[in-house]
Amino acid sequence: MGCSLASGRGIQTQADIMARKPNYNFERQERDRRKAEKKAAKAAAKAEKAELAKAERNGIALDETPEQE
Repeated sequence: MGCSLASGRGIQTQADIMARKPNYNFERQERDRRKAEKKAAKAAAKAEKAELAKAERNGIALDETPEQE
């Protein structure tokens, strides 16, 4: 008949109609985990950038000082 359902059967059951049961604790944990990963990645990038800037400043400062014999 022209009825195409995801289940592949010709009739729709209660299980096909009902939405999944929400798992709020798991969803919250997943959001928090993703947020923590993102925050850690940002902190690592910021620390790396600061290290490079510090090394550059120290390298330039050493090059700019006159050499003493």
